[in-house]
Amino acid sequence: MVRNWTKTKKLLVAFATIAGVLMITILPGVFWELHEANRTLRDFSGCLIAKDYERAYSLTSPELQKFTDYKAFVKVHEDLNSRLGNLKEAEVNQTEVNDQHDGWYATSNVHLIFAGASLPFTFVLKKEGHTWKVYSYHQQ
Repeated sequence: MVRNWTKTKKLLVAFATIAGVLMITILPGVFWELHEANRTLRDFSGCLIAKDYERAYSLTSPELQKFTDYKAFVKVHEDLNSRLGNLKEAEVNQTEVNDQHDGWYATSNVHLIFAGASLPFTFVLKKEGHTWKVYSYHQQ
């Protein structure tokens, strides 16, 4: 029966097979990286909620630490809590991971929910070796 297939049909089946094999081999890795990036983000936000700023700071990348020392990091979060009430929750709306030329990055849209307000933030995480770190974040 395969002998009666047209050349176009054979090419389409070959293309679909190759695409399927690529998806089966690549997607689990992407989903794993997404899972790990989200876990780091949950840990980081959990530390901010618990006011465990030392642990939260340890989850940031060397690049972020280079521009924001620990004292300034704590001050930013204490100021947010004093203005808006205690941080109660971090609601992740969407996360996207990408393997770029210099490593894996994840971008997440997160609502930080304080006692008195909710603010949208964008978080960027970067994989450092085998560990995801918070690379940057800012209010939208």
